Amino acid sequence: MDLPDPPADSPALLIQDRAYQRAAAKLYEGRYVNAAAAFNAIAADAQSPWQPWGRYLALRARLRHIEVTPPLLGSAYCGSPECAADRQKQAGWISSESAGLRSDIAFAMAEVHQRGQAGEHTDELTRLGELLSLVTARFAPELRLQELASEFANPDLAEDRLRLVLADYLYLHRQHPAAEPMGEWLRLNPATFRSTGPGCTDAPPADDNGRIDAEKSSCTRQQFSEKALARYQTDPQQRAWLFTAVSFADRHDSHRTALIQALDAVPDEHPGAATFALHRLRLADPGEADPLAQALLQRAELQADYSARNRVHEYAMRNSQSLPEFWKHALRTVGTPYDPNVDGPMQAEQALTTELAAAFDADGQWVIDHELPTEMLLATARDAPWPNARKRQVAELVWARAVLLENVVRARQAVELAISYGPEEPTRLQPLQAIDDDDRFLLESRLLLGSVRPMIGNWCTFNRPLANHLEAWRSDAWDWPGVYQRDAASRLLNADQRQTWRDERERLEAIPFSTNVRMQAALQLAAQHPADPRAPSVLRTAVYAPRFNYCGDESTSQLSRKAFALLKAKYPDSAAAKQTKYWYKPGR
Repeated sequence: MDLPDPPADSPALLIQDRAYQRAAAKLYEGRYVNAAAAFNAIAADAQSPWQPWGRYLALRARLRHIEVTPPLLGSAYCGSPECAADRQKQAGWISSESAGLRSDIAFAMAEVHQRGQAGEHTDELTRLGELLSLVTARFAPELRLQELASEFANPDLAEDRLRLVLADYLYLHRQHPAAEPMGEWLRLNPATFRSTGPGCTDAPPADDNGRIDAEKSSCTRQQFSEKALARYQTDPQQRAWLFTAVSFADRHDSHRTALIQALDAVPDEHPGAATFALHRLRLADPGEADPLAQALLQRAELQADYSARNRVHEYAMRNSQSLPEFWKHALRTVGTPYDPNVDGPMQAEQALTTELAAAFDADGQWVIDHELPTEMLLATARDAPWPNARKRQVAELVWARAVLLENVVRARQAVELAISYGPEEPTRLQPLQAIDDDDRFLLESRLLLGSVRPMIGNWCTFNRPLANHLEAWRSDAWDWPGVYQRDAASRLLNADQRQTWRDERERLEAIPFSTNVRMQAALQLAAQHPADPRAPSVLRTAVYAPRFNYCGDESTSQLSRKAFALLKAKYPDSAAAKQTKYWYKPGR
C-alpha cells in the first residue's frame, strides 16, 4: 500500500498520523519486519500522540512475524534427513525469536516501571503484561502453565484476576496437552521409561513429538501409575500421588497389590476417602466387591450424589458373582442435574427428589442381551427387585428369544409376565394372550418381533458380537460396553448354565437375518390365512423391508420378490398392491 507524503506545510499531527497509517498498512500487508521498524520509529518520537502505542505495536508486529512465518515447502510431509534438518532449523528459529521477544517485552515493562509516578502508566503496563502472557502461552506453554499455577498459590489474588488466571490455565491445558497425562509437575520421558508389568517390557511407541496417547495405551497408563506410586511411597503424606497412581491403574496391573494396601491405609476422615474407596472398589477382587460397595454406599457423600452411587453400582456389577448380586447393582438412577450457580427455587435437597426410575446402562444391557440364557432371564423378569418397567423389558426379551427358538411355553410365560407389570398403555403383546393355537401364536409373535425393542444380537443377525467386532465399533467412537462385560457369563453361570447358553446361541446364530424372519412371517400369514384383512398391508411391508436396509443378502431379495408377486396375484385390487410398484434388494 503506497500512501503519499502529506504536504510539506502540513501540521505536525497530520505528519505523525500519516507515519502511524504507513506503519499500520505494513502490518496489515504482512510486512511485519518493516512494520516493527516503523512502529519503533513512532515510539522514539516524543511528540507523536501514538508514542505510547509505538513500542507495543512493534512488539505485536514481531509476534505476528513469528506466528505466520511460512513453513519450508513440503517439509511437513517429507521424511528425508534434509527435511528433518529444515524442520529442526525452523523450530530453532521460532524458539530463538520468541525468547528474544519475551525478553524485549520484559525489558519494556521494566522501563515503564521506572518512568513517572505510580499508576501513571497503568494502561501501558497492562498492555505489555498481557502481550507477554500471550507470547509465553503461544511459544512456551509449559512455562506459562507454571506461571499461572504460581498465581493460584497466592491467597490474596483478586477475584477478577483469579477468574482470568483460571480461564487461561484451563485453555492452555486443552490447547497444549502436557507431554504426559500427569501434567507439567512430573518430568519423565515416556518414550524411554519402561514398566515392570507383563507385556510392557518394551517402551510403547511415541509420535514425532515423543508423546504417547495414554488413553489408547494401557501400557503407558501402567507406567505412569507405577511412577506415581513410587513417588507416593517415598512420602505417604502426599496423597495426590496416590490419587494419580490409582487413577491410571487397572485391575490387571502388576503393582495392584501395593496400590490396594496403600488405599486401605487411607483414614476414613481424609477428605478424599470416598474417592479413594471408589477406586479401591474398581480394583477389587470379585469376591470382595459387593461388601465394599455396600460400605461405600453408607457414606454421606454417596447418599447425596446419585451420580457417585451409579459409579459404585457400575464397579460392583462388573464383579458380581451371582444373579442376585447382579440384580442388586445392574440398575442406574436417572436424575435431573442442577446447577448450584444458577439462581432458582431448586436446591440440592429438592434436586434429589427429581430422580426418576432406575434404568440399565450400556454394561447392564450388554449382560442381559448377551450373557444370560433364557431361564436366567425369565428368573430375572420374575424375581429381580427392579421397577416393573425394567422387568417388563426383560420379559419381552425372553418372549422374543423364546419365539425364535420356538419354545411356546416360555414365550407364553413371558407374555403373561410382561402384561402383568401394567404398562402405561396396552402392550402390543396383549393380543397374544387370547391365541390358543400354538402355531398361530408363533406366527403372530413373529409378526410382532420387529415392533418390540428387546432383540438379541447385532442389528442384522442374531449372532453374539465378537471381540473383533467390539474393537471395530470402538474405533469409530461408539461407546460399546463389551470391553468390560464379555466375561460376565463366566462369573454368573455355572458349567451347566454356560453349556445351555452355548446351545441356545448356536440355534439363534443359525437363524437368518432379522429382516428375513419378519418377511417369512408375512408370507406365512398370506399363505395360511389369506382372508386375514391385514395380509395385503403385511405383504407390502415385507416387500419394502429390504429398502434402505443393509441387513440382508440374496435370500432377502428373493423374499421381497416373492412377497411382491403374492401381493399382486392375491390382492390386486387392494390399496397396498396399487401403491407397490417394485420389489427391493437390501440397501436399494
